[in-house]
Amino acid sequence: MGLLLALGLACGKQRGFDSIREEAAGRGNRHYQNQMGVIYQTGKDGDGKKWETDYVKALNWFIAAGTPTNHVVQKGEKVVDLLKRYRVFFKDLKNNKANRTNGVDFVNMKPGTRVEIPGFGPAMYNAGAIYETRYEDLGFKKKEDALEKAAEWYAKGAEAGFIRAQFAYGYALEYGQGVKRDLKQAGNWYELSAKQGLAAAQGRLAQLHFTGFGDSKKRNLIDAYLWYGITKKTLQSEGKELDPALEKAFNTCQRSLPAGDQSRVDRLIQDFRALEK
Repeated sequence: MGLLLALGLACGKQRGFDSIREEAAGRGNRHYQNQMGVIYQTGKDGDGKKWETDYVKALNWFIAAGTPTNHVVQKGEKVVDLLKRYRVFFKDLKNNKANRTNGVDFVNMKPGTRVEIPGFGPAMYNAGAIYETRYEDLGFKKKEDALEKAAEWYAKGAEAGFIRAQFAYGYALEYGQGVKRDLKQAGNWYELSAKQGLAAAQGRLAQLHFTGFGDSKKRNLIDAYLWYGITKKTLQSEGKELDPALEKAFNTCQRSLPAGDQSRVDRLIQDFRALEK
């Protein structure tokens, strides 16, 4: 009897959490909105429970989580209430451009004050990724049209500072996927992601320096060697190896650099530490 009661409570608790999660998502909780998107995208939640797979619903939740919204402060509401409801960080509310422009006083918020709740960077990236990889399920007849939407959301996520979105937008710019090709801008976004420790971005940045950003006369073997070396270091820390093509380019740089330059860059590689994400 006790076991049956315990099982009944556990099932009730699970059903209750599903309801709480969806209700919180409906009220704007960025974390749960993004989580609902992942659940509909993968057809399962973190506890192994199966859900229907619905890419349209997944995208809608990602967009909801990634889109900034306005909150009108009610009587008695404090900033902590906003942080709890929307699951955002205070620094993101405080540093939000619209909130700064409007001079929002988070210490003494008055009823009627409009506060912009920023979108969630990971959800922006997820929206871009689902446009890119599931465009047929979303009803797109042309992949190019979906890639434009993907690049738009990658750009939003990159601007929001999400490391994977910065890489994805850089990749879109490098290869002209959904956006006009721009190797210089691609390199800028790769560098932001690379400095935060993403090996894929480090490798692409190294390649751009190695190829001179499309102009062989402008190739920079010192910077290429630096980022190839950092890529190799990052991958080794993850128990992985450098791609053979990148290893070959790394060795080419190594042989071409004067001993003094190589020694100096080796120290930079050794001292590299990823920035806080």
